[in-house]
Amino acid sequence: MNPIALTEADKQKLIKFQSRGVVGAYILMALIAIGVLAIGCGFIFLPEASWPSIAIPFVLLFMFGLFMSMRERNKAKNDLQAGLKERIEGIVDKKKISQGNQIIDYDSNTLQLMAKRVEEEETGKPITRYGALDAEIDSGSRYWFGIEIGKENFNVGIRYYVQINEGDKVQLEVAPKSRIVLNVKML
Repeated sequence: MNPIALTEADKQKLIKFQSRGVVGAYILMALIAIGVLAIGCGFIFLPEASWPSIAIPFVLLFMFGLFMSMRERNKAKNDLQAGLKERIEGIVDKKKISQGNQIIDYDSNTLQLMAKRVEEEETGKPITRYGALDAEIDSGSRYWFGIEIGKENFNVGIRYYVQINEGDKVQLEVAPKSRIVLNVKML
């Protein structure tokens, strides 16, 4: 690993990652609090009811989700504080689009439209509408657009994903703890 100082653009990407999902975390916290309150009231006021016991695993799952989300954001915060990134070079072994364990397949035209949409959003340009495809394009920006280099999978985003082919040699600039890809360069 050869550490390199973060640029201002890299810092902004890490800050954006940290701030994304904060509203969702607050909503999750509120749901957890409501769930704990409901379970507590259920045990106190309805001791013979079975639903409070059934609700406990759901609240625990929400708590686990919140913990994992906070953990990922903390990794980005540590990367930001360290102020360093690393370069990884290699040949792209495999490309895949996924969400969780589900592999998703798109035709190249739809992928191009998704990349164009993300670029329009990032640059503040007017958003081009495609009618029936809009919902699919909007949901597609949340997928994992991964490339595998030497047994490690990196999310490069839709814009780089459409440019990279399997077998291409690439250089990634990656935040060491969070593994967020900050820049992609074709070699």
